[in-house]
Amino acid sequence: MLKHTQKDSVSTRSESTDTRRRRGRLVKRILRNKSIIFGGGLFLVFVLLAILGPVLSQQDPMDVSVRDRLMGPARTHLLGTDQMGRDILSRILYGIGLSLLVGTTVVALASSIGIMLGLIGAYAERIGPVIMRLVDGLMAFPGLILALALVAVLGSRLENIIAALTFVYTPRVARVVHAITLELKTREFVYAARAIGVSSFSVMMKHIFPNALGPAVVQSSFMFASAILSEASLSFLGVGLPPGTPSLGVMLSEGRMYLLNAPWIVIFPGATLFVMSLGLNIVGDGVRDLLDPRYRSGT
Repeated sequence: MLKHTQKDSVSTRSESTDTRRRRGRLVKRILRNKSIIFGGGLFLVFVLLAILGPVLSQQDPMDVSVRDRLMGPARTHLLGTDQMGRDILSRILYGIGLSLLVGTTVVALASSIGIMLGLIGAYAERIGPVIMRLVDGLMAFPGLILALALVAVLGSRLENIIAALTFVYTPRVARVVHAITLELKTREFVYAARAIGVSSFSVMMKHIFPNALGPAVVQSSFMFASAILSEASLSFLGVGLPPGTPSLGVMLSEGRMYLLNAPWIVIFPGATLFVMSLGLNIVGDGVRDLLDPRYRSGT
């Protein structure tokens, strides 16, 4: 009995040591990955701006002041005011939080539903092909046009925009997971698990899902920036959030009429959207390099 206890304690220590070593190697690879460090730093800055927005700017983003309309950057309004006299800095800070909320929610929902559909599509013999043909049909439509049509039908509300973008981006994740699942089904460890009587559901959840998660995470990291840009595009086209909402897309749409005599109305929201999307895309490149062995070089 004592020998068994000693063996168990030794094996537990070795497992914990191996786990710490794997975590250490992962941390080292992340720290050596310049894309993740730089892009993640940019993303963290925007997260902090969204959280600390009320502290950084005491102005109400909806407060209208006709006397201060079209005021250039000054001490009272660091980034100027728009055509209604509203403070641009406070509106940008609010818009950053709104964009991050849309991007995070869309990525979480689309990834969860897409992974489930991809796994079922590859494993379910009867309904799987039907699911994937529907996914192919949805992917045949241009994403922005499909989202525009859905929002036009559902209405210009935040939850409807999130639902429409989730509907648009879910097939992309499903297609990636479906492809990697079909490839993993032919691996030896899957055949071995099925040979010893493991059920298809257990094989799918314990063996397929962990290996398909990496490509899904890579797809989701790029999808974050696309979702933010899509929300801004819908608002810019007038079918997104209602006019006057402190959204980056709405600000660009309202400010384009004053581009010549008050360019700061468009420049600052546009630059914010550009840098935010750039940082997220750089993070996506870094995550791809980290998780995909084909792109690992020097890590």
